[in-house]
Amino acid sequence: MKKIIAVIIAVTAVLCTFAGCGKQSMENQTSDSSSETTTIQETTEAETTEPLTEMAGYSSYEELVKDFVEAYAANDRKKTLYMQYPDDCEDIIRVKMNGEEDLDTGLADDWTEDEAISDMQYALYENYIEDEKVTFNGIVSAEPLMASEVYAIERNRDIIAGLKRYIRKKGGPDNIDRYELTEVESDIISEDISERCEIEEGYFVTFELKDENTGEVSQGVMCVFRIKGESWKVNVLDASGNVIRGRSDFADSVASRVNWAANDTLIEIDEKQLYAATHAEPATHAEAAYIAGSDDSLCFNAPESFDAAFFRERAGSYMSDISEFNWFVVVYKGAAVYCAVENKDGAGYTGVYPPNKVFNGINEKGHVDYSEKTEQKTLKELYDICAEDIGK
Repeated sequence: MKKIIAVIIAVTAVLCTFAGCGKQSMENQTSDSSSETTTIQETTEAETTEPLTEMAGYSSYEELVKDFVEAYAANDRKKTLYMQYPDDCEDIIRVKMNGEEDLDTGLADDWTEDEAISDMQYALYENYIEDEKVTFNGIVSAEPLMASEVYAIERNRDIIAGLKRYIRKKGGPDNIDRYELTEVESDIISEDISERCEIEEGYFVTFELKDENTGEVSQGVMCVFRIKGESWKVNVLDASGNVIRGRSDFADSVASRVNWAANDTLIEIDEKQLYAATHAEPATHAEAAYIAGSDDSLCFNAPESFDAAFFRERAGSYMSDISEFNWFVVVYKGAAVYCAVENKDGAGYTGVYPPNKVFNGINEKGHVDYSEKTEQKTLKELYDICAEDIGK
């Protein structure tokens, strides 16, 4: 089977299309000629965004999973959108349709409703294969969501709620275009949201798919959840080839985010901006590798000038939920070259970055060596391996 439904949960993933994941391709479609743009503009003026009445809500996640797979196989993009977004997301769709006016031609790069809906699910349908005939073959398992998964989904919903509040504040969707909302989204993501929505129930579901063309049976995964006051929804935002992107992949994606936050912090220190303002003696990066982590028990071989508490504080400014995890990074020549992360309670998988790799030290040429991670290891086991290799 060339494609299975797969799960990706990240704080900004649910709104990645507002940040421009699909904007370039759509804009190219609407800017090839002035006549094409005129057609789009005339269409959107007459078009209204109506909710799907049959999407009023699901009382069970089992029914939702089955219907989602069938809607996806049928390329029913409006239906899959409403299975993921809040029921009252019409205003967001409408803003997504609104483009900017070209000062030379006086025409706007507006989108049709179908274009907006497709762009809001850009990652899910990016590699869609119309000839593939996939049928739902039943649920294999359903495990309760882990704390980190709950946090990510709730955070996503908080961002959507913030966008809806902004649209109302501006007097409705006709007063905003998608470019303005993209800027607002960035501001919301950087905020510390104190009032968050609440997931009452949620599961990490593994299900079976059958390719009717080949008879091949494969598995897919998705998160399903029920927000207080809402019906069951799906958190599936990507489609991928023959690999099941399960919980280990989610853990690796968290490790990638921690590694990114650590590197941004190290750049900040290296440029001696914030560090110089708060310390009498700005630190310079050590040539030897060392480990910095979420607490002092996960630090090793750091230079005397390295302020671990300051490092953790600044990393938190680049990744708002970093305190939800235990983690460490291996730092070499001023850059984070390896990262491992686990949930605060130690449950679930340990994620690593680079994915599926174990740090094997620095070779004679001064390059970082890695080996394949062939089995699950705890954060402590990975830390011990790194510390031993660095200490040699």
